[in-house]
Amino acid sequence: MLKWPPLRWQVMMVLGLLLAAGIITGGGAVYQYSCSIAEKASSSANLSYPLKNKFIHLSAISAEPEEYWSPLSGNDLSKRRQEVIGKISLSLRPAPADSLIMTTIRTASGLTEIRASEFQTTLNYSCNFQDTLLLLNPWFSFPKSDGMHNQSVDLILGIPVNTTVLIDEHLGWKLNFRDNVEGFNDGGEFIMTATGLKLKNPPKKENDSIK
Repeated sequence: MLKWPPLRWQVMMVLGLLLAAGIITGGGAVYQYSCSIAEKASSSANLSYPLKNKFIHLSAISAEPEEYWSPLSGNDLSKRRQEVIGKISLSLRPAPADSLIMTTIRTASGLTEIRASEFQTTLNYSCNFQDTLLLLNPWFSFPKSDGMHNQSVDLILGIPVNTTVLIDEHLGWKLNFRDNVEGFNDGGEFIMTATGLKLKNPPKKENDSIK
């Protein structure tokens, strides 16, 4: 009957050292991650734009990352190597005003509140409003050297009640579903009410009763 040769103490020591190294490395990674999200900091900025004839058209540039980078870097990929991009969170709310109120909230985490504040200040976001068209950017960016610290950008659009809101189809599904009381995220023409968006011309319900 064949028997396995006994393991030498040198082999057992090497295996033990490898196991200990794995535990230390994994524990260090978990500790570093927990430290990186220990504190949270955020800041908000408000902009106000007058609306013409109670109407606004919401559109967005392409959500494809390649389409995002091209206008910024052209043939120079240095910016792409230096920055990381993330998707914004978009919400539409009724506003007690006659103007569009755009609130941008930047948030990040860090080992301390000071570090978290430093990370959120490097979050870059911009969009363009002209006449009645608001062209949104679905991406925000931050330096790759910052690392990942739960960075996020929330964009809240306060729209006056009784304003007609035209939402492009490719943008509709990106909306926070809680802001659309009728649950239609395919774009179209809406009206902002005191309780949220509603379709301006909702489809007529079919009569299921048998005559």
